[in-house]
Amino acid sequence: MKDDNQLKRIILETLGVALCMILYTIIGFYTYPIILILFPVLFIAYGVKNGSINSILIMAVVSVIIGLTTDMMSGLLLFIAFAPMTIIIIYGIKNRRKSIEILAASSVVFFIIMLLMISYLRGVSGINIAIELENNLKNILDVQVDMFKDMDLTNLELQRVKDLLENAYKYMLMIVPSMIIIAALLISYINYYLSAILLRKINIGVVNIPRFSKFRLPNNIVPGILIMFLGAYLTKNIEGFNFDAILANLVLLVGFMIYIQGLSVIDYLMAKKKVANAFRIVFLLISVFFTPLVSIISILGLLDIFIDFRKINKLKS
Repeated sequence: MKDDNQLKRIILETLGVALCMILYTIIGFYTYPIILILFPVLFIAYGVKNGSINSILIMAVVSVIIGLTTDMMSGLLLFIAFAPMTIIIIYGIKNRRKSIEILAASSVVFFIIMLLMISYLRGVSGINIAIELENNLKNILDVQVDMFKDMDLTNLELQRVKDLLENAYKYMLMIVPSMIIIAALLISYINYYLSAILLRKINIGVVNIPRFSKFRLPNNIVPGILIMFLGAYLTKNIEGFNFDAILANLVLLVGFMIYIQGLSVIDYLMAKKKVANAFRIVFLLISVFFTPLVSIISILGLLDIFIDFRKINKLKS
């Protein structure tokens, strides 16, 4: 009798997860595709509770149904993009791995999958993401230049504006690799964090929810950064390496890490003052999109690397 009840529960949970994710994914495809980055959350929670194999099988079924509903390529790419990351997070949670280990492994795997998918689209479908992006940026540039022409600018002023926009778009093309890395980190963190919260809600307390206020770069990050910049400099005169692109991506990644640490310090201070969670989230979101604060937050993160305002290292000791 007990086995029958357990089987019924698993069947109902499986059907519930499948139907929920089919509806969620279809809504995402036809309305706001950005929400598809949360595709793994429910599968991770289900996998921790009922096994990773079962979770991946359901994800495969959902992806096939999505493929039949939209197109098979979309369903296939959705499964390929998120299945490996889902498996790693499930494994890490069930085996009580540290948050940083789970996030590092899932981010690296997701980044590699993205590169493989881009290579596949280029080799098989003939779609070159870089060329497509460059063409889109050129179209945007032409539109903006036409707008400035209507502002009665002189030819010299118009040329300066055009050069400025072209340099900005060239820089955007150069930093595509680092943007993919950052996206992989953020997507992995969001899925892990939401899965951990969901598991807590269903009374599965095996999850170590990563607290953003406790985020801190490793103690040896400064020597590591110096080595990375030295390695980048050594490629300057080596044929086949684009030193400017390597340097631009490295600066962006290092700056992003320091900026995130600065945000975590602010979150820690607000938590210490017992600021409401909702206000903390809103303030952090505003800080991300309010450009003048970026430099201040980055300086705060850099200072925390050397001073350790939160005394995290002391607490660990």
